[in-house]
Amino acid sequence: MVGFSPRKSALTIYGIFDAYASEPDPLIEALGPATTGKSCVYIKQLDQIDRGVLEQLVRNAWSSAAPV
Repeated sequence: MVGFSPRKSALTIYGIFDAYASEPDPLIEALGPATTGKSCVYIKQLDQIDRGVLEQLVRNAWSSAAPV
């Protein structure tokens, strides 16, 4: 449902951002210094983001995912 990839330039998180959503997710803005791609969020420094917001984004992604 959600994937994490530690890369040299940034921690990449897949599945918590939908670039095609009709409304932007306010939690992405509340996350802190991060950038987004088509379906991923890039975090350069984990200690600069709000971990509670990150947890909520992961929970939201998990609860909205279709059952496997």
